[in-house]
Amino acid sequence: MRFFHPQIHLLISDDGTSGYCATSEIPLFYYTVALLYKFFGAHEFLIRLINTLIFLSGLLYLFRLLYRLLKDSFWASSLAILLFTSPLLVYYASNYLTNASALALGIIGFYHFYSYCENKRVSYLYYSALFYLLAGSFKITGLFMVFPILGYLILKWMGWTQGKQNSENALKVGIAQILPFIVLLIIVSGWVIYARFYNNLHNTTHFSTTIFPIWNYDLEGIRGIVEGIRKLWLPSYFNKFTILIIILLGLSIPFNMRYINPLLSALTILLLPLLIIYILLQFWTFRDHDYYVINMYILIVMIIAASISGLLNRFPQIFKSYLLKGLFAGFLLLNIVYARQEYDKRHTGWMNENSEYLAFREMKEKLFEFGIHPDDTVICLPGTSQQSLYLIDMDGWTAYVDARFGRDKPIFYNHDSIGIRKSIDNGARYLFVLGIEEIYQKPFLMDFTKALVGHHENILVFDLLFKNMNIDINARRLKLELSSDMENLSADNKFFITSEDSVFLDFGRSQSTEISFGGKYSSKLSDRQAFSLTSVFDKVATGESFRISAWVYDPGDQCRIIASADDPNLFYYSKRTIETEDSLGWRNIQIDFFVPEKIHDLPLKVYLHYSGTDSAYVDDFVIQYFEKNEIEWLLRSVS
Repeated sequence: MRFFHPQIHLLISDDGTSGYCATSEIPLFYYTVALLYKFFGAHEFLIRLINTLIFLSGLLYLFRLLYRLLKDSFWASSLAILLFTSPLLVYYASNYLTNASALALGIIGFYHFYSYCENKRVSYLYYSALFYLLAGSFKITGLFMVFPILGYLILKWMGWTQGKQNSENALKVGIAQILPFIVLLIIVSGWVIYARFYNNLHNTTHFSTTIFPIWNYDLEGIRGIVEGIRKLWLPSYFNKFTILIIILLGLSIPFNMRYINPLLSALTILLLPLLIIYILLQFWTFRDHDYYVINMYILIVMIIAASISGLLNRFPQIFKSYLLKGLFAGFLLLNIVYARQEYDKRHTGWMNENSEYLAFREMKEKLFEFGIHPDDTVICLPGTSQQSLYLIDMDGWTAYVDARFGRDKPIFYNHDSIGIRKSIDNGARYLFVLGIEEIYQKPFLMDFTKALVGHHENILVFDLLFKNMNIDINARRLKLELSSDMENLSADNKFFITSEDSVFLDFGRSQSTEISFGGKYSSKLSDRQAFSLTSVFDKVATGESFRISAWVYDPGDQCRIIASADDPNLFYYSKRTIETEDSLGWRNIQIDFFVPEKIHDLPLKVYLHYSGTDSAYVDDFVIQYFEKNEIEWLLRSVS
């Protein structure tokens, strides 16, 4: 709870020895939640609840703003709801990041500024500054509208805007009206400067306090980022027809300028170049993070408020017609359905594939039982985030990659035995592994998984000080072993003969005498013969495992061992390790995997695939098929 000394579970600061690092936003929200945790316990729904209530409050104030502009409850409510049909906002408004809340607080701040401009009550101005201070504390991009507001007030102060400055109703601006916004910018900027100093002090780049400008990339890089945004994130912004309508509404503003409230048109014009500058400065971030767009939605709010008010003033009868309102209600319904469909995608498929990590939360209750003290530091694998550490509420390391913003050499944590030993030197006491298959896929872990202190579901916990060595992870029970040295073919020359007389490997026609690892023959793969050594196992069971290896001569590194279900979307595995290499360029490659539950009792196909344009050669192919491993059996195998 030391406000100016924030830290996280992941110990990647101070050369991998501490978790000291600061977010670019003032951690007001995080410390508020922490105080609630002290009263009510650590319940994550409190974070969701606060963010959801703040966002819904923002929608309410958007409705109030639109009603004051349009004097029509249908259009005010429908347009406010339209904003909440963005799948992006639906997802993040009830989630953990603060971007959507910052947008909502900014909308409330703008409502009070508009009220000040209408009523001239100074209290509205200070309410506006207060809500913008909160918005900037939640996310610095929540301050987007502050700069157009400041620009507008300064132009008013200097008498450069249109209007009768001597009129009784004219907005009179002085330093007293400008000062609250200057003060809030100083407060937020002060924290950003401190956060940058704090992160530099602790040599960490976990949280960004920098920019990723477009001019750092060549034309091809820019094109790749734009294409990635188009394919990956654009559907989550809005329905494509809604995006088109918003663009058309924005283009209509210059043609309806005299029907639009001058304040709205001026602020919209001032906001646009600011957002363009933001896009240019943070260009790279839009590739990987859709939520960087959220606070740019304030432009959509301004476009809707300005354009619809202008159109309604110009064509009041059309906008009052029940036909148009009925059509818009149907359009709104389509957007709601679309938002629901896109929201569901967030909770299925690759976007939510990390749900298996939730087993770490249950493991938290077992720590005392395993003799693990809360102050111990641990390594949690796999995963590159601090998700698993958070769920067990312990400090330590994962397979995190410190990219150093792409400006220094990346730092890899626990990606090899050297990395594991460095973590041990920095105080790592226990190793948590999610799934025994992780150890087989990363053989360097074998040296650190000899002392099992406990397991829960598929999480295994090992003592890194090797007290009471009690398990041999490598002691799998062999169910079947097939091998082929490429020397012998079936009578029809269509298949390679294996060590099991009843089992053959397909594509015997790829047999070649051009080069071999041992003996006379190998299997040659090329762009004309891309597949070889195919075998099919009729039924495999969850928990069974395979280790498949081959000697490969492949200068272009385009040859892979593949394991796949009939439907590759169900299961497709090609992640390999290179075990050794000889002086002639032959390498022994290997894949090691466990059968997942989704292909239980289904066929499994194993084969070689070459994706190059030249050729590669394969020899001494071995398939080891293991029975389902039981932890208790592995423990007994040592004794």
